[in-house]
Amino acid sequence: MIRVIVVLALGLCLAACGENPRAEVKAAYQHGEDAIRVGDATELTRCITAESVEMHREIIRLAMHATEREMMSQRPARINAVITLRNRATPDEIRNMTVESYFAWMIREELLIVDADWDIFPHSVSAHGNTAVLKRGIKVDGRLSSHSPRMGRRGRGIAGALARGLANGSSVELVEGLEIHYVNLDGSWLQDEAADEATTDDWLRTVALENQMNIVDCILALERQDFGSLKPDLWRPAGR
Repeated sequence: MIRVIVVLALGLCLAACGENPRAEVKAAYQHGEDAIRVGDATELTRCITAESVEMHREIIRLAMHATEREMMSQRPARINAVITLRNRATPDEIRNMTVESYFAWMIREELLIVDADWDIFPHSVSAHGNTAVLKRGIKVDGRLSSHSPRMGRRGRGIAGALARGLANGSSVELVEGLEIHYVNLDGSWLQDEAADEATTDDWLRTVALENQMNIVDCILALERQDFGSLKPDLWRPAGR
């Protein structure tokens, strides 16, 4: 999932399961975009599944308490999220963090971004029963920031994906990997960020392989490149 936000029509995250699930998924996506744009972390939390909320709660717990040994047993996307959090937030921020304040922090840090600000737009939606995938594309004249966000509901690795998309040269180009998973629960389409983690895992493994690095060294190199520096005590739990 990267910077997201919309102008919010108040209410829940939209979309009763109706005759046009593709339109409903796009409406749910736009609702989340609006939430990011206006910095409404509470509303953004309502746009994701309960399992996704627990995923973010676990990221905060790992940042607080995980030893280096426990960290090494995590999937690449989880290591990436914890390293980013420990490197950019203060220990006091992490100790007092809830899922909502984590989202608010990511918005402030521009780890969650508004797609339209990067000339990213929904390309297509594939819906099957109560699950759906929204794929996104870019305009070839879209601008690329020097910042390369790798977290949040937009998905990690967006800068590299955008660069590949721009190279293909059409007016709006589908970019593989820029996809968001949704599930319909009680008539509302909610983002399944737990499913999105698999996309991040694949991207991190690909970058590590291309650069002939192990996955942890690759994650550390990406964070140093993106943020400019690494704290010397990244493997020390913030709660200690």
